[in-house]
Amino acid sequence: MSIQKEAKNFLHFLDKKWNYSRDLLREKDLEKVHELRSDLQKIAKGKVFREDAEQVFEQTPKQLEKFWPGCTKPNPWAENIEVFFVALVIAFALRCYFVQPFKIPTDSMKPTLWGIYPESIEGDGSPNILKQVVDYAVGGKSYHKLVADQDGILEKVEAGPSYLFLGTTKIRFAGHEHTMWTDFDTFKKLFGGQIPLGKQYQKGDVIANFSVQAGDHIFVNKVAYNFRLPKQGEVFVFTTKDIRDPQLLYATKGVTQYYIKRCVGVPGVTLKVSEPYLYSNNQILESRAFERIYSKQDGYRGYFNAGNYMATANDEVYIPEDKFWAMGDNSANSLDSRYWKYVPRQNLVGTAFIVYWPITSRWGFIQ
Repeated sequence: MSIQKEAKNFLHFLDKKWNYSRDLLREKDLEKVHELRSDLQKIAKGKVFREDAEQVFEQTPKQLEKFWPGCTKPNPWAENIEVFFVALVIAFALRCYFVQPFKIPTDSMKPTLWGIYPESIEGDGSPNILKQVVDYAVGGKSYHKLVADQDGILEKVEAGPSYLFLGTTKIRFAGHEHTMWTDFDTFKKLFGGQIPLGKQYQKGDVIANFSVQAGDHIFVNKVAYNFRLPKQGEVFVFTTKDIRDPQLLYATKGVTQYYIKRCVGVPGVTLKVSEPYLYSNNQILESRAFERIYSKQDGYRGYFNAGNYMATANDEVYIPEDKFWAMGDNSANSLDSRYWKYVPRQNLVGTAFIVYWPITSRWGFIQ
């Protein structure tokens, strides 16, 4: 390491200690620190002979020990650990108060936002390892395969433990346990909800060969609703806390969850559905997002009459103060306000504003 670079490292270390604890030093010590800092600045600028610089470096740890016992020289490991923890604190602060990441688990907002879904792969082939890595890193697609290692029957399939945020499925075949690195609900979807327990397989038969597309990962702005109310047409996130509808309680197993829908009703408006349109105060709701839904193109199918509160085109709902009406863009397959009515204001989390992963046609700002 050059003399100048070493002097700069000492200066950085000295400045940090000075900023942390200068109010604890005596006047005499403050003067000595200023002298030491002046010497180090001259060395860093190349204004001191090498022999004199080495003498300063030799004395510097001893002087630092007097001011800050146990801290005699820069420690790269300590610096990196400190930076890491500061970054961690900032990340947690951002998550708690400003921006929070979420993962879309279901298809209620499809095709605007996609949830997790499996696709069967025909035959027993699968992509090479390089393609698998690229597909997952960019497109969020993972591949899974289970081949019978002997003759036998499919005895049992159940949810396995989760590791971090990754679920598993436990499969018992021919007396042996196998683990698939995908959650049980996703595995069950592969078979249309009916896993063929008791089915006979011969050695070499493919029991399951499929890919899993990760749900869209989004960022939610948690600050916006501190200053304004949700707008009709924007996608928002809320919790199911204290929403006591039996169907919702069954779907969530009685546990408070985060839901993502489109806010279609705000306080003071009256809503009704006349397929495929959604009316607000007897006017068709109009915006680019709603027009896509009405179009019945590119996977959109319009709005449907359903549930307890919008079962027919004659059913109207008035939105009172501090209440909101949430509906999924995939209206035919969305458990939303049509079933359990209002979203209370205190349940609001924030507005969903960007898909950050995977990188697909939906990547970018959410409309």
